[in-house]
Amino acid sequence: KCLVCAQMKSIIQAVNMYKIDKSRYPQTQEGLQLLQKDGYFSENKLPKDSWKRYFIYLNNENTIELISLGADGIESKDDIYYSKCQ
Repeated sequence: KCLVCAQMKSIIQAVNMYKIDKSRYPQTQEGLQLLQKDGYFSENKLPKDSWKRYFIYLNNENTIELISLGADGIESKDDIYYSKCQ
């Protein structure tokens, strides 16, 4: 879980840089792919969690959430939320 939270913090830094540059956060439907397209991730690759799955990005009225579905890969109690990492 600690590694996933560290990964999420790094992603949030990229999201915040995007906001500084563009004066807005990506919408949920644009997702992290928008940051990938604009070169905010190293090697222009979408980051994956420890289980090699893409993070879920949500923007709810400028409240940003990242979710990893955890080891089982499905929505369940082992999901890791950025908001709970802090």
